Amino acid sequence: MDEQRKITIINEIRYWKDNHLLPEHYCDFLMALYTEGEQDKADALSKSEGTDALLAKKRNIKVEKRAKEKMFLPHLYALVMVSLIPIILVARFLIPFSPRLDLGIAITAFLLASLFYYISVKIPILSANYTLTVYMMSILMISLVVLDVYNQGVVSLVIIIIPQFILWIYLIVKKKDKWLMALTVLIILTASIGLLL
Repeated sequence: MDEQRKITIINEIRYWKDNHLLPEHYCDFLMALYTEGEQDKADALSKSEGTDALLAKKRNIKVEKRAKEKMFLPHLYALVMVSLIPIILVARFLIPFSPRLDLGIAITAFLLASLFYYISVKIPILSANYTLTVYMMSILMISLVVLDVYNQGVVSLVIIIIPQFILWIYLIVKKKDKWLMALTVLIILTASIGLLL
């Protein structure tokens, strides 16, 4: 293997180890693999890195900037996604609309929530662990608004809510989504308490 390439790989492994990007035992294994078990060789290679240190520093700054963006954007995006529901509910209860307009607002909210979820899946920087949970919660709330508009009773509530929870359970099992599982348990507990009262 080319010596310059080895130096670059060893520097990367050292960077991973220093910044805890990989478990230490993996880094030790990779370091032993690329230095062929000679730690002195790794030290000698790292001393000869010269301009590689400057490049690594610039790369670290870019990585840190990307990490900060990655931490902020998904949360902002989820906040916008979740804020659709309160806006709909406030509009629904404070401004008297006709049932058709209420249904139109609910359908628009569903389409916007679906669009937000689709965008967050397609653009990796906007995705977070709880994006699916926020989307499913939005759909549940929109379903409740639609049920409130038509006021059909308990049977339609069961017909709409039970399939959603079956879908939630399926997604929990398939994707092993802890956020969705926590939300499902919370909603089931809240519904049980509501039925008892």
